[in-house]
Amino acid sequence: MKLNFLKIILTSSFLILNTFYFSQNIDSLLTLLKTAKDDTNKVNILFQLSELCSESDILKYAEPSLKLAQKLKFKKGIVNACTNIGYAFLQQSNFTKALEWSLRCLKTQEETTDKKGLCITLSNIGFIYMNLGEIHYALDYYNKSLKLLEELGDEQGLATLFNNLGLIYFNQGDIKKALEWYYKSLRVGEETGDKECIARSFSNIGSVYNNQGDVSMALENYNKSMKLQQEIGYKKGLASTYINIGNIYFKQNYFSNAVEWNEKALKIYLEIEDKQGVGSSYNNIAVIFNKRGNSTEALFWYLKSLHMREEIGDKRNISYSLDNIAGIYFKQKKYPQAEKYSARSLQIAKEIGYPENISKASERLSSIYKAKANYKKSLEMFELYKLMSDSINNQETQKASIKKQMEYEFEKKEEQVKAEQEKKDVIAVEELKQQKQQRNYFIAGFGLVLLLALFIFRSYRQKHKANEIITAKKEEVEKQKEIIEEKQKEILDSIHYAKRIQTALITSEKYFAKNLERLNG
Repeated sequence: MKLNFLKIILTSSFLILNTFYFSQNIDSLLTLLKTAKDDTNKVNILFQLSELCSESDILKYAEPSLKLAQKLKFKKGIVNACTNIGYAFLQQSNFTKALEWSLRCLKTQEETTDKKGLCITLSNIGFIYMNLGEIHYALDYYNKSLKLLEELGDEQGLATLFNNLGLIYFNQGDIKKALEWYYKSLRVGEETGDKECIARSFSNIGSVYNNQGDVSMALENYNKSMKLQQEIGYKKGLASTYINIGNIYFKQNYFSNAVEWNEKALKIYLEIEDKQGVGSSYNNIAVIFNKRGNSTEALFWYLKSLHMREEIGDKRNISYSLDNIAGIYFKQKKYPQAEKYSARSLQIAKEIGYPENISKASERLSSIYKAKANYKKSLEMFELYKLMSDSINNQETQKASIKKQMEYEFEKKEEQVKAEQEKKDVIAVEELKQQKQQRNYFIAGFGLVLLLALFIFRSYRQKHKANEIITAKKEEVEKQKEIIEEKQKEILDSIHYAKRIQTALITSEKYFAKNLERLNG
C-alpha cells in the first residue's frame, strides 16, 4: 500500500487496514466512480484509487475522498484520506506538510476505537519528527506507539519501531542502546520470517560497524542486507545499502568502486523520485570530487545537495551539507564564508542533538578560528569536538558493538542447538510412541491370542465334558439295553417254558381224549 512508509524510508512504515475494492484495477474503479452516489462507497472508491494510482496522482483522488468523508462525517474515510495525503507529501520529502496531515489524521483517529491504526499513526508522526530533527517529540510518539503495539502483540509493527528507535539512539551516539534496538528488531524479523525487517536490521547494524571502523563486519552485514533486498525487490533499501557500500570503498580510497556504487544508488533514487536519497547521492558525488582535488566541481554538487535537503527540511543532512561546503571554502582560504556555513551547521546540529554532527561542525570551526588567529574560540570548539568525538568512539562503545554481536551469535547458536535438540526430542518421542504402540499392539495381540486360547480351551473342555456325558449316557443306555434285553430274554424264556408246558398239557388231553374214545367205542 502507499500508506507503507517502509517503501519510502529504510526504518519506518505507514500502514492502515484495507477496505473493499482493493482487488479492482484502476479502470474498473474509475467505471464505478462514474455512477457512484455521494456516500461512503464513493469515499472508499476514491481512497482505493489513491492507493493504486501513480505517486503523482495520489492527491488527485485522496483530496476529494477526504472532502466527501468530512461531509458524511465518515471517520474511517477521513483517516484513510489524511494518511494518504500525508504519504504524498512525505514522498516529496516535504516533512512539514506530511506532519501536518499526520496530526490531522491522529486527531480523528483518537475519536475511534481503532488501536492498530492509532499506534501506526503515532509511529508515523514519530518518524517525521525524527527526520525533522525533533528527537524529543519523535521519542515521545514512538513510546506511545510502542505501548499500543505491545498491547496488540503486533510483532511486525514492533520490529519496525525497534529499528526506528535504534536509528535515533545511533544518531545521538548512544551505540549501546542503538544496537540493543537493532538486534531486537532482527530477532523479531527472524521469528516472523519478515525479510524486509531482517534486511533493514542488517543494514543498520552494518552502519554501526562502519561508524566504528570495522570494515569487515560492516560489509558482512551490508551484503546480507543487499541479498535480501534484491530478493524481495526493496528498491529504497537497496539504494541505501549501495550508498553505504560506496562509502566504505571511498574510505579505502577505491574511488572508482565508490563512484560505481553511488551511481547505482542515484539511479534508483531518481527512478522512485526520492528527494532525500537524491540529496545523499549528490553529496557523495561531491565528496568524491573533493577527495580527488576538484573543489570547484565538489562545491557545485554540495550546493545541489544542500538545496535538495533544505527543500525537504532534512535538518541532520542540512548540517552535514553546510559543514562540507564550509570545508571547501576553508580549503580555498575563504574564511568568512567557511565560518558562516560552519557556524550554521553547528547551530542546527545542537538543535537536533546529534553528537556526530556537533563533532564535525565544532572540529571545522576550531580549524577556522585557528586560521583566523582566534585561539580562544578555536580551543573552545576543539574541546567540544573532543567531548563529542569521545562520546561516539570510546572503548565502551566499541565493546558494546562486539558484545551485542557475540550475544546475537551465541543466541543464534543456542537457538540452533535448541532446535536440533527439540528435533531429537521429537524423534525420540516419536520413537517412544512407536515403541509404545508396538508394545500395545503386542499386548493387544497377545491378549487376543490368550482370549482365543481360553475360548478354545473352554470349548474343548465343554466338548470333552459333553462327550463324557454322552459316553456316560451311552454306557447307561447300553447297560439299560442289556438289562432290558436280559429281561426280554427272561420273559421269552418264561414264555417258551410256559408254551412247552402248555403244549405238554394239550398232548396229554389229546391222549386222554383218544383213549376215552377208544374206551367208549
